[in-house]
Amino acid sequence: MLEPQIIKDKQIKLLGCVFFGNPFHEAKEWSYKNEIGNLWIRFMKLSKKYANFLEKLSSSSTLGYELHLEPADYHKTNRYYVMVGLEIRDSEEVPLEFFTKSLPRTDYIEFTTQMEKKREQGAYVYQEWMPQKGIAQRYPFILQRYDPNRYRGLEDPSSEIDWLIPIQRNNPRRANFE
Repeated sequence: MLEPQIIKDKQIKLLGCVFFGNPFHEAKEWSYKNEIGNLWIRFMKLSKKYANFLEKLSSSSTLGYELHLEPADYHKTNRYYVMVGLEIRDSEEVPLEFFTKSLPRTDYIEFTTQMEKKREQGAYVYQEWMPQKGIAQRYPFILQRYDPNRYRGLEDPSSEIDWLIPIQRNNPRRANFE
């Protein structure tokens, strides 16, 4: 069974493109035709336009990130923020088409799912592994990380996606962060 790893005290800074709303109003989840797919297309076009700029800022020019951030009214509206882009070291000024986001410094769990098993593997982490370890999600966001060496598209069932979830201790006596 998959075993998440704990990443301690990490701050992540992203640069990319943003969407707010229900990304599945025109196409289902895990489709290139939904708003998240469109967001990736927009980001990839801008990445080519600003390739030299991104090369200077990016901590890894090959890893793509997808941030899902739920505002307080998410459960009423089904609308949330999605940002796709790259992790950056730092930036003072960016092209107008891009946005930056500094996520809070926190501990994360990191785990990898295969495309064909993403739902059951994600459910295992949230419903079994996290409660057993005495930890909970700290902030209302998740990150997906796409490594081009392991992610080969939505149609390939062996494609792998890395997940990063910000965590906190529920029960300090049970949580083992070592």
